[in-house]
Amino acid sequence: MKKFILFAVLILLTVSCNTKIDRENEMRLFIENYVKKVAPLVKKANLAYWEASVTGNPEKYKEAAKYEFEIAKLHSNREEFLKLREFLKEDIKDELLKRQIVLIYLSYAGKQGDPNLVKQIIDKQNEIEEKFNTFRAELNGKKVTDNELKEILRSEKKNMALRKEAWLASKQIGKVVAKDVLELAKLRNKLAKSLGYKDYFEMALKLQEQTPEEIIGLFDKLDNEISPEYQKVKADIDKMLARRYKISSKSIMPWHYEDPFFQEGISFDSVNLDKYYKGKDLANIAKDFYASIGLDVTDILERSSLYEKEGKMQHAFCTDIDREGDVRILTNIKDNESWMDTVLHELGHAVYDKYLDKNLPYVLREACHTFTTEAVAMLFGRQSKNPEFLKKYCGLSDREAKNIAPQLYKMQKFQQLVFSRWCQVVTRFEKEMYAHPEKGVDYFNNYWWQLKEKYQLIKKPKDRNNPDWAAKIHISAYPVYYHNYMLGELFASQMNFYIAKNIIHTDNIKQTFLGDNKEIGKYFIEKIFKPGARYRWDRFVKEATGDELNPKYYKLQFVD
Repeated sequence: MKKFILFAVLILLTVSCNTKIDRENEMRLFIENYVKKVAPLVKKANLAYWEASVTGNPEKYKEAAKYEFEIAKLHSNREEFLKLREFLKEDIKDELLKRQIVLIYLSYAGKQGDPNLVKQIIDKQNEIEEKFNTFRAELNGKKVTDNELKEILRSEKKNMALRKEAWLASKQIGKVVAKDVLELAKLRNKLAKSLGYKDYFEMALKLQEQTPEEIIGLFDKLDNEISPEYQKVKADIDKMLARRYKISSKSIMPWHYEDPFFQEGISFDSVNLDKYYKGKDLANIAKDFYASIGLDVTDILERSSLYEKEGKMQHAFCTDIDREGDVRILTNIKDNESWMDTVLHELGHAVYDKYLDKNLPYVLREACHTFTTEAVAMLFGRQSKNPEFLKKYCGLSDREAKNIAPQLYKMQKFQQLVFSRWCQVVTRFEKEMYAHPEKGVDYFNNYWWQLKEKYQLIKKPKDRNNPDWAAKIHISAYPVYYHNYMLGELFASQMNFYIAKNIIHTDNIKQTFLGDNKEIGKYFIEKIFKPGARYRWDRFVKEATGDELNPKYYKLQFVD
């Protein structure tokens, strides 16, 4: 009898094992068929968007929108979504297989609504983005680029009327798109609510494997830890500007800052970084820098669009066209420090994509998370203000680099704390916009300035009732994304700390030079790039740095 029972148990175990194998084979077949369908569409969409961004061709924007809709339609398949949901109920032992199922499921989960509604959202978003990319502000009767407006805000020290006009011009696009942006928010909410979410803000975060409570809680913590130091920094900035413009600190208005949104710090009169980059080939500097740590960007630059042209998008981005190695960046380089930062930043995204393990399955051949690729980009972008970087690539002497090092650190500290407060504004604004889009343009015009006054300590211009919030492209075209920039800064400081202590063996965590050391490149390739999306972001951060995502490293670098 005992032998019979043992034999029966063995049969059951064998059947169960075979069933599990069959089930996992079914999952693999599902993934294989999915990739066959989605990969060509993603490539076509990326190529069309690239052409649209480089040329401004309306037909290319329509083509990109068409492919985006086809991708969305693929992910809207209800039967396949339900199958994925059933797959996730299984005890999947193969980690790579399970991770692929999770990520594909998340791609489907956000598209399980009315296909006509999804198409409306895509069309409206592309319509707004095309307006942004082809819009040129008008200043004193002349069409001007964003670069020209920013240059006035960076360099004009005498003509305050011109500064104000340039600042106002930078907001003109807001009136063009504001109503469309709120209409788009309503459409996104309609989709989110049809899928069981409170609103689009909650849906977008959960589809990024985050939660509103987690993100707002982290931002509240940052507010508490940084606010006292920021108040001192902001007072210092206003005093510096007051001296520069020969006005009182109390008279400082938004157009006195060097960035239209005050999302960056300010340049120091005592250290003109732009003069060091004047006449330099920034793309070549970036290429040499990355080569010094064993990361080759030559092929990336050859495929890229680096300089201004008529109709071209005025912003910057990186794209991985096919997850097979066709990585490109779009920039509008001018020979100044801001664009040095930007080129290093976009190439940071690019090397992440380039050095992903190509043996990973297609689904996992992307960055672990939005904020992890932002972290790499930000970490390298910071080098544009590093004294050793300036010595090596701009010809500063040891003495000059040593003399300006304290000012460079102060400049970067100002930039970081200013940016952290700007992130507070955008993230909290989006939360409110998706909670109550029906409140209308006037309400959000006012709410925007409430946030700016609270977190950035910026004065609202008297009687101003304009949709300045709508002039920020991320709010319409890249929704519920901005918080990842802040998470990226936190992770960048955490990686910086790890590299300083474990690879370079230095106590200089505030101005760590990340060049001339192939071991740094090896660290990034092995610990950051190669894993791709095989781990959830919290596990990935711990594997890469030995600690979970922790604001203490950011505070050590820029506050303490």
